[in-house]
Amino acid sequence: MTMRTLHKSLGYFKRAFFIAGVLVLVNACSKYYDPPPVFENAVDKPFTKKRKILLIVVDGAAGPEVKKIAPPTLMGLTEHAKYSWGAFGDARSGDGPSWINILTGKSAAASAISDSTLAPVEEEEEGHEHEELPVYSNFFQRLLVSGYLSQTVAITPWNTLAELGLTYAGNTIAAANDQAVKDSAVRALTNEKLGVMLVNFNGVNLAGRAAAFSADEPAYKSAVLQVDAYIKEIMDALAKRPNAAQEDWLTIVTSNHGGDGDSYGGATVPERKIFMIYNNPNFIKRELLTPALMPLTTLSGPIATPVNATLDEADASLYNFGTTGEYTVQLKVKFASRGSTWPAFFGKKGTSYNDANNPGWLFMLYDPAGAPKWRPFVGGSKSGQAPVSQLSDDGLVLNVWNTLTMKIYDEGSKRLVAGYTNGARHKGTFEITGRNLSNNLPLTIGAMPGWISTGPTFNVADIRIYNTALPDNVIADEYCNSGITSNDPYYNNLIGYWPGSEGDGTVLKNKAPGASGKDFVFARTNSWNLIVSNFCGNASAPDEQLLQNTEIAPNLFYWLNLNPLTAWGFESKEWLSTYETEFIK
Repeated sequence: MTMRTLHKSLGYFKRAFFIAGVLVLVNACSKYYDPPPVFENAVDKPFTKKRKILLIVVDGAAGPEVKKIAPPTLMGLTEHAKYSWGAFGDARSGDGPSWINILTGKSAAASAISDSTLAPVEEEEEGHEHEELPVYSNFFQRLLVSGYLSQTVAITPWNTLAELGLTYAGNTIAAANDQAVKDSAVRALTNEKLGVMLVNFNGVNLAGRAAAFSADEPAYKSAVLQVDAYIKEIMDALAKRPNAAQEDWLTIVTSNHGGDGDSYGGATVPERKIFMIYNNPNFIKRELLTPALMPLTTLSGPIATPVNATLDEADASLYNFGTTGEYTVQLKVKFASRGSTWPAFFGKKGTSYNDANNPGWLFMLYDPAGAPKWRPFVGGSKSGQAPVSQLSDDGLVLNVWNTLTMKIYDEGSKRLVAGYTNGARHKGTFEITGRNLSNNLPLTIGAMPGWISTGPTFNVADIRIYNTALPDNVIADEYCNSGITSNDPYYNNLIGYWPGSEGDGTVLKNKAPGASGKDFVFARTNSWNLIVSNFCGNASAPDEQLLQNTEIAPNLFYWLNLNPLTAWGFESKEWLSTYETEFIK
């Protein structure tokens, strides 16, 4: 048949089942739990029209490529919209995970979804086996438990999504293809009681997989223009509704993922880059520009359970600096909090005491009063001698990127160490002649056991270790640059290079030539976020705002004047209220 309708009027049984928040036990090992609803009163707003929502998701529509194609309907929608051609989908950019991101307001990792089966998969780690897995409760279910009475419809050509992801829409339609999706949407819009409709097209995604996710690929461009024509028919049907004058529709058009060549599924920027249009007749046109971003992880925690990463002892031996030789160690950090008084956060060394028995090197924070200063810290002295350090001249401002550098170099018969903050050399010079900077410890980034009770919370990027002492002018001129290529004159001196921008998973890969496999590995689950990578400390422009698919659900509830519960765990907040003066009269 050309169309199969999955009638999910749910019946009173299903509605009562989820409104009551019944626990579903999958087996004795793993449980799937949906928190019971707690009803809250919505904030009264002077709405004179019925608030309704049309959400259109164009699978595989890469934002920058759609902008190049400039499809007329989408471009027309931007005339009354807040929009971005550089929005972001989930770090797990496969079809299943990226859709769960849209439906739940959470990352796919938080919902334990990793593939297109849409089945949660437990990612076990030591000491955390047999934990409960939360069900990915989507916004259709959330509407039910909020007491939303208007009819809801979801239309998709993907059967798995219809059967597993969109179960709690009032009526779920599994259509044969994009044209059937459009026809079903146009028919659904004749229903006066319709309040929320989700429409999904996948022809663009199929074209990208067959050729490339590129505006220069004729098949991909043709697919984008075809879907654009379908969207025009839907918008025309929306305008012709009998009670259109009494309705206030928010139309959201977005994608689930982009692509890199003819593939997707990873966490790279091209695979995640989508577009997003929030349209309403009262909106004033405003393009929200995407700031410079990197997918980075956050390190934090008390020493007993730190979120840190280590490079094991055998592989870390490459970063033993011994008693001779020149080296440069550099990384970019943004501290959210400093932790305890003297926390070490990067290096290869034991405690600072009994230093003859704890050779090595590390970076640590110091100065408990005010903004924390930092210092490179070098041990391996004779018994009774204190370790050598060079304190930064000024404190590090929290929530601002700083590039920290330690240089070990020779000057005549002496071996010296110097520290640098954002390219500026710290005052003073410290001699480390004869000190041993080697040990059998792992290399650690994040809270380092043996030092203090709580490590700092920070993001890290662009970790580099060179087997040479970089000239001061290079350190000064290049500190805010991110990334390094084989054309760099010091590229072949890299013995460790961790960009730190994987975007997903528990490994920071070593990209240095000849250092393959010498990777940092997290022992505990770490979180990934898109972080503004203004490494030179530049302020964001007024029109810069990152749009993400996790924001759809909270903005949907805002538009319908419903309050989402904290227990639902939305990872983003609504932002449409920022522009209320445009549409609340």
